Amino acid sequence: MPLIAAGVAAGAAGAPAVPTNPPAQAAVSNPPTPSSAASNAANDLERFDRTEDGVPRERQIVEATLPTPPLRLAILPDRTTGRAWGLPYLEAAVEDLRRIGPDAIFTIGDMVQGYTRSVDRWDREVEEWREIAAGLPAPAWPVAGNHDVVSGTRDPRDDTFERRYRERFGPLRYAVEFDRGTVVVAYSEGRRGEEGVALSPEDLAWLDDTLARAAARNLPTVLLTHRPMWRYRSANWDERVHPMLVEHGVDAVVAGHFHALQRDADRDGVQYHVLGACGGLIDQHPASGQLHHLTFLSMSPAAPRGDRVRLHHQLVGATLPPDAVQREDQDRAWRLKRADEAARIVGAIVETAKGTESSGTLRLDLANPLDVPVVWTWRPLDGPPTPAPVRPTMPGGLAWSSMTPVDTFNPFTMPTDSPLDIESGGPVELAPSERRSVDLVWSVKDHAGPLPPTELRLEATFRDARGRDVPVTAIRRVPIARERPLGIGEQLDLPISAWEFSPYDLLEPDPAVILERFDDGSLRIVVSAPEDRIAEETADPRLDEGRLEDPMHDAIRIDLGEGDARRTLLFEILPSTEELRIFEASRDAEGDLVLSEPPGNAATRPTARRNATKTSSRGWVAEVHLRDAFMPNRSTWPLQIGVADNDDTYHTQWRWLAPNAHPLRLEDATLRADAPESGE
Repeated sequence: MPLIAAGVAAGAAGAPAVPTNPPAQAAVSNPPTPSSAASNAANDLERFDRTEDGVPRERQIVEATLPTPPLRLAILPDRTTGRAWGLPYLEAAVEDLRRIGPDAIFTIGDMVQGYTRSVDRWDREVEEWREIAAGLPAPAWPVAGNHDVVSGTRDPRDDTFERRYRERFGPLRYAVEFDRGTVVVAYSEGRRGEEGVALSPEDLAWLDDTLARAAARNLPTVLLTHRPMWRYRSANWDERVHPMLVEHGVDAVVAGHFHALQRDADRDGVQYHVLGACGGLIDQHPASGQLHHLTFLSMSPAAPRGDRVRLHHQLVGATLPPDAVQREDQDRAWRLKRADEAARIVGAIVETAKGTESSGTLRLDLANPLDVPVVWTWRPLDGPPTPAPVRPTMPGGLAWSSMTPVDTFNPFTMPTDSPLDIESGGPVELAPSERRSVDLVWSVKDHAGPLPPTELRLEATFRDARGRDVPVTAIRRVPIARERPLGIGEQLDLPISAWEFSPYDLLEPDPAVILERFDDGSLRIVVSAPEDRIAEETADPRLDEGRLEDPMHDAIRIDLGEGDARRTLLFEILPSTEELRIFEASRDAEGDLVLSEPPGNAATRPTARRNATKTSSRGWVAEVHLRDAFMPNRSTWPLQIGVADNDDTYHTQWRWLAPNAHPLRLEDATLRADAPESGE
């Protein structure tokens, strides 16, 4: 089913053409204003002819004239950053729309995952979306989102997918004139490389002309845009856009992007709405606004100004009012989710090579960053997650369960059978701004091999404006501080793991590393990464911290030593050669990090290559050799190794040998315990 997109705008250069069969634009007379429910109830007998006794006459035929019905539009929210589990939500939404039959359907952007450098991959995602959208009862009018147009090259000037979007979906900015209202689609991604999220001067001029034309129709007007630009300082919305909306009588602005349903306060008669998701990534309780839903928008030309445009949101089997989650409550949930200091594990479990039973306590620092009380509880992840229950939003409403905890479970990064056991705890109630420290009791059973990063799931629950308890999940992984001896001729096998939770973690097994000391004192590091592919080779002009933290290729990072003596290396894996590209990090005269070729000669510089015979669709193996002259002259030295999985996408996935604050500490048995150590 092709998507139909058309624009009508007066006085705008390059305005998109009107479609072959445009929506009806006949003049509409002003129908009588519908009576209120109370008036209808009081005067319902006046609808009928009566007998002389004043009783409604039987078997009469009543001629009834109804007001023109409102125009009813449906909007599909974001579906991106969701894995395949998100598609059934989109399919269910399409089925809902088939049953409901709205007059027209719009998207709010982010139809495809995007953020790729591959046009073929982007096209496949478009076809995946189209295949599902083919079941819609009417063509969808598209809004361009960042995932639809942003290139994986990270170059804001790269317009490859903007051009591709126009070829496959339609224009980036346009307007649709229905017989009972006007919908204007603005493009929120047009100034990425210049001033952040903002409308260009050309877009502002076009918008002014288009809204003036809409105002002249004396019908409701709605503005759709992917990002809620009024939330971005760079957009300067209050000075550049909002006055224009007030001047031309715009009824509502609707955006998406945040994947969190919320209602902003009306301003000067203009409604502001932010939609959630429909198949896109969400990772919190639905009561915080993160839910899969459809939005319905009605336009009633004869209604009073504040009622000409109304929104409501629908789940499977239920509807939600537009203020089901108020901004203040969603902000609280977001603050709890993002506040790392709200729940912090202090210290680490020291693990030696013995693997014997042990026990102890760590410190758990809890805080309440909100303006309302919070109750903390915690438990280890000792089994697959269960669905999250959702209380009715109103008396007699639908009680249901969210599958989000089950959908987002990653068996590769969330072990449920760890030999490390953490004692559940709580409730701990904290007043606003209060802090408290409690003991986190742990014990370790006999085990073989290193301890995995065991997950502690904390819940902070607050009471929202509707009187509901809203639980917000905070995931922390217990730090493990490993100490291992590694003498000449010895070998050490260790996993490389996800020590911090991320909803973007890939569904792939952990990499592993083998450490081996040679007779000459050098160190061999062999990394095995069981991922699905090696990222394509691409030009990357960056030689700064951005490349070190977020490489565009699959890569290995090694931090050796600590403090001023620490040396940091980046090894990039290229599909065209077995040799790895090597950079060492240093600081220039201004203190900025720069990447350059390691100093020294062939006898002292590190070497690295990929083992082509062990590289397949199931992963790659690479070997790094650090010469003795490169190694620190210490009896114990910290080592951190990171593996970056890129896959040609915008987000690089990192996994690490050890938690950030607790690198592996190798004991060099070749140095005497009483020998002086450099750097002391």
